[in-house]
Amino acid sequence: MAVRNNHADDDGGESVETEVKPPEDDKTTLPIDRGWAWAILGGCFLNALLMGAYNRSLALFFVEYLEMFGASTTETTLILGVRAMTLSLMSPVAMNVVLEFVGTRKTVMLGGLFSVLAILSAAFAPNILVIICVHSVLSGMGNSMVHAPGLVLIGKYFKKRRGRATTAASTALSVASVFPVLAQYLLDEYGIRGTMLIYAGLTMNMWVGASLYRPLHFYERKVKPSGTREEPVDGVDVEVRETIRDENATGPRHVGKHAENIHTGSTRSCDVVVNDTCNKLTDSKSDDDSFRKRAYSEGSKRQSVSEYETAAYSSHPDLVSLPKIAPKQMDTAKKDTRVDDRKHIKSAVVRNIVKVFRAFDFSLFKNPMFLLIMTFSQFGVVVRHVPTYLPALMNEMGYSQSDAAFLLLISGILDFFCRLFYGFVADLGYLRVCQIMALGLVIVGVASQFIMFYTTYPPLVAYCVVVGIFGCAFPCLLPLVIVDFMGIDCMAKTIGFTTLFQGLAVALTHPILGVLRDLSGSYLPCFQYLGVSSFCAAALLLSEPLVRRYKAKHQPGLPSKDEECLEPLK
Repeated sequence: MAVRNNHADDDGGESVETEVKPPEDDKTTLPIDRGWAWAILGGCFLNALLMGAYNRSLALFFVEYLEMFGASTTETTLILGVRAMTLSLMSPVAMNVVLEFVGTRKTVMLGGLFSVLAILSAAFAPNILVIICVHSVLSGMGNSMVHAPGLVLIGKYFKKRRGRATTAASTALSVASVFPVLAQYLLDEYGIRGTMLIYAGLTMNMWVGASLYRPLHFYERKVKPSGTREEPVDGVDVEVRETIRDENATGPRHVGKHAENIHTGSTRSCDVVVNDTCNKLTDSKSDDDSFRKRAYSEGSKRQSVSEYETAAYSSHPDLVSLPKIAPKQMDTAKKDTRVDDRKHIKSAVVRNIVKVFRAFDFSLFKNPMFLLIMTFSQFGVVVRHVPTYLPALMNEMGYSQSDAAFLLLISGILDFFCRLFYGFVADLGYLRVCQIMALGLVIVGVASQFIMFYTTYPPLVAYCVVVGIFGCAFPCLLPLVIVDFMGIDCMAKTIGFTTLFQGLAVALTHPILGVLRDLSGSYLPCFQYLGVSSFCAAALLLSEPLVRRYKAKHQPGLPSKDEECLEPLK
């Protein structure tokens, strides 16, 4: 809105009205798709790489724990189970509460601290119980705060190149496949405890990546509107506070005709200065009673006065008419103040608890689009475990572990390049992100249904190529689908709940696959089950237009994806 100023001409003519244009829109100064946005991407890539480095090496550490502590396989598998469960349960807390209250940078730094403490606890663990109860819990908490907040910040810094930036950050998980080679070398040279200390030092670099996470509102210029008057602070007018500040800095000051020197020694309390200053201002400005009213109302709020302040009241020549406060009255006032302080602390605790519960934002479960994300993600997440059971299938067919490792290497290399490719295709806009993801899930599902025909090595290589190319579409495009369905402002909270339900789905999938293996005596039904899950996830993704139509018809008052989650936490 334009501001018009009236001023007179130099010749004394009529006033001329000039128009002052408002400043340029603050959004033009934001580094969207440029500038510091690439530093954000670099920090997210570094943190994901360090997190994936330890996660990929954990399989080698698993074997070392078996030998070092002489524990059973069942006890040692609790390390992975407790860690996965902690990650699932902490993700909603990290993305809804911690991220809301402390911000992205501090959240990731806190996650890095938990990760470092987890590795150090494993380095000095005396038995397997400490690793299960301490290392697994801290590691799960750290992982829940490291990668996902960075993806949310990338979604805010990138718009046109959001697909490429998100998939480029997730490629760090594929690059981390080289770290098991480093871990094996370190284990041969320094043993398990020395290797854990080295990994703890590497993990500390998460703080370097987190230091690059500059919030987007850092670039927003706060322009104060012209012609506005500052509001009173704590019931005292700004002019009164300015008078007090000048007197404290320069000593006595004359105010009005009948001004007197005001005593500003260290023995005077702030309330006495306010009352005294207001008295002198009102003597010279009898037509303005607001100063006296506000100042005395502020001074009346204090019910207790210390003995030192009582002496200051009684010794000041201008305040001899004020009554002295008796010791009993002072003790009663102090007790009342302590009671008020306790009530204030209790009310503050209650308010913070209410803020925590409000931060979870369970109202998202009323949104059909949110429920759609929760449903298809539970089916799609299990597709990522196809490479997990492939070595067991090849061992069942009589192939060596080196042959299985070669297939996994091929799948990992293709996974890296295809993530970048999917990000580029998503930014082109020819296909919607949910359609690209559904296409990849369908192809993996069809290939898994014919697993019984892959009896020789070349078909198995072709199957790994298909999984490497199309299987990575779900994990790398899921953040983009969340933004498309829910909006960028709901991305953090949706990712938190999605990780929780994905963890529960994975926890249920492994026992189901174990039962299928025991009943059939082969791993072939396991891959067919994974293929069926891919079909279910793809069908739910393609039903997105129907869900949007249902939402518009039955919930017309529900905010759209651009309006949800915009209300700040009060």
